[in-house]
Amino acid sequence: MTRRLLGCVFGLILLAHPLLADDASDQDLPRPEFTSAERARKLSANVDSGYIVLLNSKTVVASAYAAFTAAHPRSSSLAAATASEAVTSLEAGAASTPTSAAAQVSDEAQKRFSEHAAILQEVVGGGATSTAPFFPLSASAAPSSSARPAGPRMLQQFAYVANGFSVAGLSEEQVARLRARPDVKSVTRNAFAVPLTVTTPNFLGLAGPGNVWEKEFGGPRAAGAGVLIGVIDTGTTPSSVSFASAAAGGSPAGSAVSYDLDSSACSEPGTCTAGKLVACRAFQQDFVASFAGDPAYAVDPKDLSSCTDYSGHGTHTTSTAGGDFGVLAVSNQAKLSEGGMSGMAPGAGVASYKALCSRFITDKSNNDTFPTGTSGDIVAAIEKAVLDGVDVLSLSLGFGDTPAFHGNEPLYEAFRGAAVAGVFIAAAAGNSGNSAGTVENNLPFITTVAAGSHDRDIVATATVNGAEYVGASSTLLPAGPAGVYYAGDADATGSLCIGGTLTSAAAGKIVLCKRGQNDRVAKSREVLRAGGVGMVLFNVAGGLTNLEPDVSAPGDHSVPTVHLSAEDGAAVLASYLAAPATSVGAVSARRIVSTKEAPLVAAFSSRGPAAAEKGALLKPDIMAPGVAVFAAAPRDSQSNNTGQTLSGTSMATPHIAGIAALIRAKHPTWGPMAVKSAMMTSASQVTNKGNPIDGTPFAYGAGHIDPARALNPGLVYDSQPRNWDIYTCAASPFARSAACKALCKPAKLCSRPQALRDFNTPSFSFPNLTCTQRRVKVTAKRTVAFAGTGAATFSAKFSLPPLFTASVKVAKVGRGKAAAQTSKTQLQVKAAGDKRDFTVTLVAGPKAPLGWSFGSLVWTDSGGVYTVRTPIAIQCV
Repeated sequence: MTRRLLGCVFGLILLAHPLLADDASDQDLPRPEFTSAERARKLSANVDSGYIVLLNSKTVVASAYAAFTAAHPRSSSLAAATASEAVTSLEAGAASTPTSAAAQVSDEAQKRFSEHAAILQEVVGGGATSTAPFFPLSASAAPSSSARPAGPRMLQQFAYVANGFSVAGLSEEQVARLRARPDVKSVTRNAFAVPLTVTTPNFLGLAGPGNVWEKEFGGPRAAGAGVLIGVIDTGTTPSSVSFASAAAGGSPAGSAVSYDLDSSACSEPGTCTAGKLVACRAFQQDFVASFAGDPAYAVDPKDLSSCTDYSGHGTHTTSTAGGDFGVLAVSNQAKLSEGGMSGMAPGAGVASYKALCSRFITDKSNNDTFPTGTSGDIVAAIEKAVLDGVDVLSLSLGFGDTPAFHGNEPLYEAFRGAAVAGVFIAAAAGNSGNSAGTVENNLPFITTVAAGSHDRDIVATATVNGAEYVGASSTLLPAGPAGVYYAGDADATGSLCIGGTLTSAAAGKIVLCKRGQNDRVAKSREVLRAGGVGMVLFNVAGGLTNLEPDVSAPGDHSVPTVHLSAEDGAAVLASYLAAPATSVGAVSARRIVSTKEAPLVAAFSSRGPAAAEKGALLKPDIMAPGVAVFAAAPRDSQSNNTGQTLSGTSMATPHIAGIAALIRAKHPTWGPMAVKSAMMTSASQVTNKGNPIDGTPFAYGAGHIDPARALNPGLVYDSQPRNWDIYTCAASPFARSAACKALCKPAKLCSRPQALRDFNTPSFSFPNLTCTQRRVKVTAKRTVAFAGTGAATFSAKFSLPPLFTASVKVAKVGRGKAAAQTSKTQLQVKAAGDKRDFTVTLVAGPKAPLGWSFGSLVWTDSGGVYTVRTPIAIQCV
C-alpha cells in the first residue's frame, strides 16, 4: 500500500457548524443564534466572492487515468477486475511506469493551466490576470486593511479532479463572455461553506478484548495501518497528543511531512515534526479575495498564515477519525474516562487540509463570529488531498442548502474526480433539524452521514425546592444549597443571561437562564460577573432540544452548570415563581453514566428525502455517533485541556471516515462504493436495549454503523464512474448536454425514472407512484458481488407494510450442468468476487397509503454467517 505525498498544499470544504448550528459553546462574542444555513446564505448574498469556471475538456484523472493511478498509487486503487469498468466513460491512458507516468501527469496538468490562462486573457482583452494572491498570507496583512485590486485576477487553478480556475474581479459582461464560450462548461459563483471520543470506540465494538481492533488487526495501534485519512475542516493542532505517535508501519513510502504553520504554533521543538500527522495545509486564496477591502469584515491575520486550528472543530474531527489510542482525556484537569480518547482508526495516518478559516470571520454589523470558507478553496483542498494519496476524505461541512447537482458544478466535479481516483468520501448530512428534505451532500458517490447518540452521558443534578432534575453538565465541583434567582426578574433580555444584563440580585444565587441568542458558556460568564454561584440553563419550547455538557477548550462554564430540557426547565421555573423569595437550589458535581438507550437519532440531524430528484436516491446513507462526542481540543494558554465535547453531524462524519479506513486496511482493493455498501448493508436498526431505532431511513439511512459486520459484509453493491454518470444524466437537466448524449446510447439507458431506480446502490427508493386508483408495479435492477470465502447460497426476505408486496428474480449464469446460477429466487455464489444480477419487483395496491412508506430486503446465507440488508422507501401520491 504505497502512495506518494507531493508538494505542499492547503485544503478544505464545507459542511455544517460544529456545534449543532446553534449557540456555540467555545465562542467568546455574543451573537444571534443564527443557523449554518442562514450564515452561508447571508455571506453569499452580501459578498462578492468571485467565480469558478469549469471547462469542457477532461481532467487529468479522466484523460490520463492509467498514468495517474501509476504515479499516485494508494491503498484504494481500483482493483484490476474493476479498472476497465472505472474508465469506460473516460479515456484510458496507456500503461506507464511510475516515473514516466509522473511526467505524463505533470505535462497534462501544465497543458490545462496554460489553457486556463489563455481563455481568461481572451475574455478580459489582455487585462491583468496574475495568479498572485490578493494579500500575502502573513500576520502583516488582513482583508480589511488592504484595498481590493482592480480588474480580473485568477486565484487558483484546478486540473486533476476538476478542470478550471477561480477568478475575481470579473465584470458582468466578462462573465457573459465566458458563459458563451463553447469550451466552457459552467461559470458559477464561489459559494460559502460553514462547518456543520472517549466512549464511542467501546459503544461501537471497536475496543476491548475480542472486539474489532484486536480480532481484525491484532490491536488498536495497528488498526488502519497503511491507510491515510484526509480531513477538510478548520485545520488541526499539530502538537496535540492525539497525533503524537507515528502511524503504524511508518509514513507512506515516498512521503514528506509538510506543514503550513505560524511562528507560534511550534514553540516546543519537535512537537510539529513527528507523529501520525503527515500533512497540515491551508487553502485560503479565494476566501481572502472575497473580503478584500470590505470594511464590514475583519479576519484575524494569524488565521490566514497557517494550518493551525483556532476553533477546535478541525482538531476534534481529525482526532475522531484517526487519533492515537488511549490518549488521556482532560478537561480542566479532569479525567473523563478510564480508557482515554481514541480515534476510530488509531493506526492510520492523518492529513489536515484547512479550507475554513477557524472562527475569526467577523460580521461587524452584528458582531457575528463563525468559521467559513469558499467552494474554490475546498476544490483546491480536494485536489491536493488526492495528489497526497489520501485513501479517505472526511468533510464535516455544508453550504446550508440542498441543491440538485446537475453534473457541471465545481464541487460535483471535484468530489467525482476524487471518487474516480479511488477515494472514499464521508460528508455530513447537515444540522437543519428534523424537517423533511433538509439533508445535504446528496451525491451518489458520497457517503452521507446522519448523527445519533451513544450510550454514555456526562450529567449532573439540579435540585430546586426539593425536586431533582438531571441534565448535561461538565461541572467538577458542586454549588449550593443557595437561594435561586431567575434572570428574567431583571428584564426580558435578562432571562437569556446576556452580558451586562444581570444585577447584583444574582449574587450568591443559583441563577436560572433560558437558552438562546448568546453562547451557552457566555451565559455562565455573566452569572459569574454578577456574583452568582451556579447556573441552571434550560431549553425553551419550540427551540433546540439537544443538551450539551460543554466540555471544551477553553469554553468550560465559569460556574457550576446543569443544562436541562425545556420540560424540566418549565417545571423549575414554575417552582421558583411559586415562591421566589424562599426558593433554594443546588447543582451537583458531574458524573458519567452509561445506562441510557442508544442510539437515538439526534434532533438536529438533517432528514431526507433528498430534495434533488425528489427522493430518487435514499439519503442519508448511514448514522454514527454525533451527540456529545469527546475528542481532542487545541491546548491554549488559559487551560490544560486536551479534550472537548461537541455535537453535530460534523462529529458523526469522522466516525465513518475512520471506520472506512479500517475497511480499506482489510480490503485494500475495494473501491469507495464497495466500502460504502459494506457499511450500509451491515448497519443496525435497533438500540442497545433491543428496540427499533425511532425514525425512518430518512433519519438514519440504512441504520447505525456496525464496524464488526461492516468488515465482513457478505455481499457488496458496487458502482463505477460510468454508473454515476448515467444516474446524473437521468436525474438532472445536465441530461441535455453533449456528454450525456454521447454516454446514453441507446437513449433508454438514461431514461428516467427507470435509470434512477436501477442505480446500483445498497438502497431502493420508489418515489412518486400513483397508488390511489390502480395497482402499480415497478422494478429495480441490482448487481452484488460475494465478499466472503468458499461457496454460499443466499435467500431473500422482504419486510414491507400492508398493501405492498415484492418479489426477486435472480438472473441465471451459465447453462446446463456448468451453470453457476440456476435458481431464480436464491443467490448462488461459488467464490469471492462472484457477481450476480437480480431484479426486484414491487407492487403497490390500489389502497396503499399516501406518503412515504418503508421496508427492507434482507439476503441471508444458508450457513447463518451473513445478513445483508437494504432499506426500501416508497412514495404513493
